[in-house]
Amino acid sequence: MEILGQIEEKKLDHLQDSLLFPQIVSSLLYQGSNTAGKEFSTHTEMVLDSISADIYHQLSVQHLKNGNYTESYKYISEAVKLDPREYAGYFGWVLLYYYRDYPKALKYLNMYDDFTPNFSDFPVGENIHYLKGLAFMKMNHLDSALTEFNMYIKEENDAGAADFIDAAVFIHRGRILAQGNQYSEAIQSCKKAIDVNPKCLEAYYFVAESQAKNNQFELALINIDQAESLYLSNLKASDVYVELFHEIYLEDIIELKNHINAQLDK
Repeated sequence: MEILGQIEEKKLDHLQDSLLFPQIVSSLLYQGSNTAGKEFSTHTEMVLDSISADIYHQLSVQHLKNGNYTESYKYISEAVKLDPREYAGYFGWVLLYYYRDYPKALKYLNMYDDFTPNFSDFPVGENIHYLKGLAFMKMNHLDSALTEFNMYIKEENDAGAADFIDAAVFIHRGRILAQGNQYSEAIQSCKKAIDVNPKCLEAYYFVAESQAKNNQFELALINIDQAESLYLSNLKASDVYVELFHEIYLEDIIELKNHINAQLDK
């Protein structure tokens, strides 16, 4: 193995420095040396007497970013076994966004939340209630999802942090309300997302969708046109690594717009 030969040349074959180790693996993986990174990760378990939860976590993150999901899952599972209080939230977040295992994501998000019952946690910078709401939503437990989304919104408002609420939570809440034929409430919720982010094309799209379902086709056309304009201005919400739960594509916009125009032409 070429990389292990390099390690021996640098006298790193007997690595005991828990801080140095993940830095080397991260460097290899970041530079695109996935094979070398995998070899070195495996070598870690051979040369170190024990591996900390932090090292397992760092190895997992780097493998995840490079699409090595099997390896990433193995390492984060070990990290959670060693230190669930520290890493259960991250594991729940990863299970939600990357592995789309919603029941398991909810299990670990609840575990993490239970460690601090009187405090709202923010795994990977996202409110725990928002994340739990997403998991419930994807499991079609819509009442529970609404409860979690509303808890997130209330907590931020009570803390005077309304300006920092993720606009997506209002979109998801609106989509759930629309599924219950509560179109006026759904439109109001999605318009709140526009208040938070005036260039949120996804909010305009779902406003238009609810208006169309409520036979408000003239208004729907105005909003779908706005969604299309924002899309063509490259303002689509997206993530480098995963598809977002409220992600909209040009095909979605065109399909809804054609439907609205067909209704107006009748």
